[in-house]
Amino acid sequence: MLEPPRTPTIVDERYHRAFGAERARVLRRRITIYCGVALVLVALSFFGTLMDFAHPYHDDGTPIRTLWSDVISDLLLAASFAGTAWFVIAKKPRRTGLVPAVTILTVLVGVIAAVSEMISRRAEPDIASGLVSQTGAAWILTRLCAADFLVFQGMASLLIPMRLREQVRLVAPCWTAFATVALMMIPGSFGMVQLGFIVLFPLLATPAVLWSTWRYREFDARFAGKEIAFRFGEVSEELAYARRIHEALFPPQLDRGPVRVRYRYEPMRQIGGDFLFVHPLAFPPSEVAGPVSVVIIDVSGHGVPAALAVNRLHGELQRLFATTPAIEPGALIAALNAYTHAALAPQGVFATGCAARLDPTSRTLSWASAGHPPAFFRRADGTIEELHSTATMLGVLDASIFEGEQINLPIAEGDSLLAYTDGATEARSDSGEFTIARARAIAAQGDASPAAALMDAVRSHRMGIVDDDTLVVEVSLAAAPTPA
Repeated sequence: MLEPPRTPTIVDERYHRAFGAERARVLRRRITIYCGVALVLVALSFFGTLMDFAHPYHDDGTPIRTLWSDVISDLLLAASFAGTAWFVIAKKPRRTGLVPAVTILTVLVGVIAAVSEMISRRAEPDIASGLVSQTGAAWILTRLCAADFLVFQGMASLLIPMRLREQVRLVAPCWTAFATVALMMIPGSFGMVQLGFIVLFPLLATPAVLWSTWRYREFDARFAGKEIAFRFGEVSEELAYARRIHEALFPPQLDRGPVRVRYRYEPMRQIGGDFLFVHPLAFPPSEVAGPVSVVIIDVSGHGVPAALAVNRLHGELQRLFATTPAIEPGALIAALNAYTHAALAPQGVFATGCAARLDPTSRTLSWASAGHPPAFFRRADGTIEELHSTATMLGVLDASIFEGEQINLPIAEGDSLLAYTDGATEARSDSGEFTIARARAIAAQGDASPAAALMDAVRSHRMGIVDDDTLVVEVSLAAAPTPA
């Protein structure tokens, strides 16, 4: 059994690295905003405290010494937020250290605010003189303590998108710190008031937690969308470049000289598994005087895997013709089968193929086919002869048991051979497949360009997207020019 490819793992690692870097950037920005908003609130509180120093007592008779508790609290809070902001901006910590930093900051400022609040409130005349019952004092102080923790936890959750488990890691320490402060510093410890607030604390923190979790999922979805778009753009560019390389393997059309080769090609995707090889390769003015060999290959599958197999077969064809330029179609098909069986079949890649060699001097057309759809040999008088497969498809049988035959036919001026891949005859519409019979009918029409006529008919018949690669090739012996 083949091992699964490792590429998805590499892609996943690359994605997670990019996600981590982007989330770290967002977290640093959000934490900075969180600290900035908190510093503004602390500054307003500090300004109000300074204004209270103008009076020896509060309006309700609270002594001025309690104001020092507020001053110290505000300074500690400001130092905590400013220090965290500096750490995030200057040090640029990694993503894994940002959420713990927010948790520590939130717990710390919650404890500072709650302790300062209780010290100040317990010094108020009504509570200090006992005019408020112990239960009432516990209610007031516990409510204020819970509010301090919930305000900072809520600000953190509302401003910073976090996963649910990160939110739990934020709320749980705040909850624990609140419970500790409430039980240790509030009169009537272990009373029903404290117990009630401790039990309700997670419920009161839930709305901000849900908001933060939703924001994180939105961030995750947006990043995934941007990453998919980026990767799609990369893949599209690579496929476009690969298609240019793939189509550069196709030969120029021979439209001058005694042998003419014309073709039409339409891949299912950016690149495909159908391929045409012509030897000798002619460049403009696209004319070859001697024998011309034409090879059509249809690799199993579609897209990039099929194109990679085509590239390897193209290299093997170049090697075969470089060592044996006059190789006959039968021998060529046998050699391609041996290569496909040894190099491609172990990966589950097979192919059909056909080869033709037209010699304008001896007026002979040689033909061999390995599992390929039948071609049509049309004579100048309009008669049609089907050229069927002479061997099994490439790569199925070992070279020692592969048997291929070659057909030799006389060819005259005006005769032509029309070959195609199965993408043409298997094109579908509501009325069914295009069929070999219809391809034969088009070949019999005697169009000036049967390859173009067949491709146009296939496109007209096909409904929906292209579901297979299609290659149509015409090889003909041109009429000799009339002497002047």
